[in-house]
Amino acid sequence: MLDVAGGLGWDSHVHVFDAQAPVMPGHYRPVHRPLTDIEQLAGHHGVAHLVLVQPSVYGCDNTVMLEAFARAMAGTGAWRCWSPARPTRNWHRCILWGCAV
Repeated sequence: MLDVAGGLGWDSHVHVFDAQAPVMPGHYRPVHRPLTDIEQLAGHHGVAHLVLVQPSVYGCDNTVMLEAFARAMAGTGAWRCWSPARPTRNWHRCILWGCAV
């Protein structure tokens, strides 16, 4: 195991994927990569903090990231895509560190 900063390391760009979630037209179909798998791998390498980043395959549909964030370990934040056409419900529950319009 690689111990990064005494187990307090950061991964500042993490995508969570749900292979069953709808993707934007013309995008690839991602493999299933739930946050639990990512957290386990991160923990193995001494990474205690994750920043979830909205993958482009989902466009501005933040559902997958919101669902992952609801189950996230402490120390997880998010960077999301925002669109006036999409509701912003449930984002008050997240530690939102950035937003792209």
